[in-house]
Amino acid sequence: MQEKALAHCFDGYFAANDSERSLVPASRLQAWIEQNVYLSLKSAPFSKEDETLLPEAGSCANCPKRTGFNTLLFSEVKDDSCSDAGCFNRKLDAHITRRIEKMPNLVLISERYTIPGETPIIPCRNYVEVVTRKPRKGKEARPEQRLCDHLKPAIYADGMEKGQLVKVCTDRACKVHFREQQQQDKQRLQFKAEKTAANRKMKQIISFRHRLIADVLKRVKPQFGTEEMRMVACFALRSLPHELVCRLAKRHGLQNPKDPRDYQMAEKARTLYKKADGAGLAMLIFEAMLLGSAERTTDSKDDDPLSIAAAVFKIDTKTLRASVAEEAKQKAQKKAQKTSGKPKLAITSERVRK
Repeated sequence: MQEKALAHCFDGYFAANDSERSLVPASRLQAWIEQNVYLSLKSAPFSKEDETLLPEAGSCANCPKRTGFNTLLFSEVKDDSCSDAGCFNRKLDAHITRRIEKMPNLVLISERYTIPGETPIIPCRNYVEVVTRKPRKGKEARPEQRLCDHLKPAIYADGMEKGQLVKVCTDRACKVHFREQQQQDKQRLQFKAEKTAANRKMKQIISFRHRLIADVLKRVKPQFGTEEMRMVACFALRSLPHELVCRLAKRHGLQNPKDPRDYQMAEKARTLYKKADGAGLAMLIFEAMLLGSAERTTDSKDDDPLSIAAAVFKIDTKTLRASVAEEAKQKAQKKAQKTSGKPKLAITSERVRK
């Protein structure tokens, strides 16, 4: 126990080695002692006189491990405390079990914010402990001081309050105790909807710009000789970074569906110039120049190769943008129809009774 206590005297979370560890505040060490060394019997939820709660241990009143049993031996301990944490916690577990047997509707709650796995214990983020006390004069009662129609008896299954009986509200639709959480959920859903709309708009802009590249490429005419253009196309494709080459491979149907960034497919896209004719080489050169600007989602036309190319080849960008928007709208409608046609699974919260 002394070794454990010494380990909790130092805070080593952010230390590179033992020499850099710092002492923890006295209050934190005191809290650890109260939970693991000297556990207060004054606040214990079970009866100290009960011999049947844990028969093998007997009652706390006759236990020599109680500091109050021999005040000369534990003169430094002011409150009557238990020095056997294992026995104390077993009595708490037995007390909780006994309470659940007497009160089948009793809800198990935890001081922890989240609890991993499937368990009947409710984490603290899913309940509000209600303490009925009058607010101060001139001040409005806080939510946890108000009553509602959803209150249930509950018992702490862990933490400093383990075994204590309280009243809680677990109904997240309650306007009294979960109003703030409901507002947070509403804001979260609104933010998610805005983010989804922004992503949809960005995808639509990117789709429009890729279509713009395709229309520009259709109007490109070869001016060099075929072999000279082949040299320019080779240089342009070899100069592209891997990400842009992957986009080029996708545009030409060379992308690996299992690995969009496949190195072999990218290298294959770099050799497209070898078998292309004059018109194909001109298109490849322009495609290599314009690919990098296809993913831009800003409306600025300054130094934008794709906007310059569209102006040079006199492409009606307004009509093209409207066409892309209409296609996106039809896709969204089809997706909504498919979603509405599927049966919705009702999510129900199963109340566990012990």
